[in-house]
Amino acid sequence: MEVLPLMHRDVEQWRERALGAEAAWVPTLLRVRDAEVRAWTGKALAAPLVRRLGLRSTLRVLTALGQLRQDAHAPVTGPEEKSGVGRKQFLRLGAGIVVAGGLVLTGRTPSFAEDRQVAAKAWVEANRNQLPQSYDAVIAYNLEYRRAIYRELPASARRQLWLEQLQRYRADHPSLTAEQHHALDHITAIAEKESTFAPRRVASHSARKEEQDVKETAVQAFGHDEAYAILASLGPSTPPDPQPAEILARDCTCNVADDWCTNGLACWYNWGNCKKSASGCGAFWNEACNGRCDEP
Repeated sequence: MEVLPLMHRDVEQWRERALGAEAAWVPTLLRVRDAEVRAWTGKALAAPLVRRLGLRSTLRVLTALGQLRQDAHAPVTGPEEKSGVGRKQFLRLGAGIVVAGGLVLTGRTPSFAEDRQVAAKAWVEANRNQLPQSYDAVIAYNLEYRRAIYRELPASARRQLWLEQLQRYRADHPSLTAEQHHALDHITAIAEKESTFAPRRVASHSARKEEQDVKETAVQAFGHDEAYAILASLGPSTPPDPQPAEILARDCTCNVADDWCTNGLACWYNWGNCKKSASGCGAFWNEACNGRCDEP
């Protein structure tokens, strides 16, 4: 049994084949056998699970799904509080499920947990031994999942992802100016070094200066938004602008020291008591996400 988000490209195709284009955006059990796809939602989930897993393991699955909802709605008491669904909780979900080959259990992760970081973290925990590493596989996920996946990848895999992005950008833009080619050469030279992507608590002075220099070079050659897409967003880019009110107190989306906010906004530390993360912001996603964009 594999846990995937509804936004996953394969899951979207399977659900459309089994349930139609207007299928409800709800947790879904899928059985995929070559070209045959069957789907169950709501209370109908229970019967096929019992047939495959037995009553006890089915109860574990349904309990774990309920726990996801409960944990997601728990109040946030502070930025250092450990949130989300831990590995032990997901092991409860996995007990006895390995016999159910060919079944995929999936749900709209925000419906399991309105907190998208919790959902992404839980999914990564459940799939830690089979996380995607190729560029196309990683960018197929939405931003929260990309960041959560990226945090768990080794430096060698992170390096390869950015080198692939830079190579594709150059190939997709044959009319670059000499200045832009020079800027890409500068960025690529830094991305070539595996040490650039080694986990770190705080960037050294030399690393910080190197990243600041390459940011200035990129912004001067491409402009702020395009430089952000090249250097500070792995895959499809969405500049870190203000978010709807319902998630203002949730995810931090920028780094105070390596600020990529747009439209005259600035990155404010811990704005709205947002949830920090160890990486996923700044150049090459090397910096912690520790703030949100707002008016200076």
